[in-house]
Amino acid sequence: MRLGGWQLGIGKGKNKPTSPATLRSRAEKKLNTQAPEARQPKPGLETKRQLHELQVNLIELEMQNDELLRVHEDLELSQSMYAELYNFAPIAYFTFDPSGVIQNTNHRGAQLLETERREVAYRPFADFIADAKGREIFSNHLSLVIERETMLKCAITLRGNDGKLVHAQLQSIAIKKENSPVFILSSIIDNSVRRQFEEKLREAHDKLERTVAERTLELSSANMQLKQEIAERKMTEESLQSSYSEIKLLKERLRAENVYLQQEVDRQFNFGEIIGKSDPLLHVFSQIGQVAPMNATVLLLGETGTGKGVVARAIHSSSTRKGRPLIT
Repeated sequence: MRLGGWQLGIGKGKNKPTSPATLRSRAEKKLNTQAPEARQPKPGLETKRQLHELQVNLIELEMQNDELLRVHEDLELSQSMYAELYNFAPIAYFTFDPSGVIQNTNHRGAQLLETERREVAYRPFADFIADAKGREIFSNHLSLVIERETMLKCAITLRGNDGKLVHAQLQSIAIKKENSPVFILSSIIDNSVRRQFEEKLREAHDKLERTVAERTLELSSANMQLKQEIAERKMTEESLQSSYSEIKLLKERLRAENVYLQQEVDRQFNFGEIIGKSDPLLHVFSQIGQVAPMNATVLLLGETGTGKGVVARAIHSSSTRKGRPLIT
């Protein structure tokens, strides 16, 4: 059965025609089960045989007629079922002639083009293609399908009557039969939602790449700045260490110079707690320096308040017993 340009295999394997031998056997049995008066026998063997043959043929015709009625009913039921499957399928189906003129489509195909089925029939499909490149792709697609006699795919952009763009994918195959024109069967899938998801995914990927690149640049800059700060801090620490060493060296030098100067002052102008530079004091310093290293008793003479205790401490601090207590 042909439906909208589609060749449908209906009734295969169901309600096959009964063979003549089977019909003959069924007719003989039915005739034998009829009442004797229905047979109306007549004299003569030949006449009787011919009458029997006519009755059997009549029953065969009745049985064939009943069988044809059942087959016809099954065909109408199958036709209705396949027509509903075709018309209300969720995928758009189109039938094209070799030049791309629409021969038929289902409801989904009309919805895809934002129009009615009656307005689509016998219109060039190229009228609904959005751009010249897509029309060229569609024309080449039909030619290759007819030439190669195999199922092929292509992607084009359609524009409906309301101007809405549809990113469609076609899958087509050519039907060739003897003494029949060539036509192309195509299924069309709307990939607009998938295309939108792919574009959003690509945009998200590009945004992520830009964010990663910007963040990487920021981290690289921060890392470089941190390295610079570390280097500067290291240089500062080295400078501080050098300054500390220099200060320590200067401190040691100052301490040495201080000791040296104190020794010079002590040597020139004082002796312990005694400070002065007069000739009598210098004479006393000289005597202290002479008797201090000696292991001998020293007698200090003088009136009260003249500093005999001070001189005694000076002798003690310069003697070998300076680590021991001085008992006055």
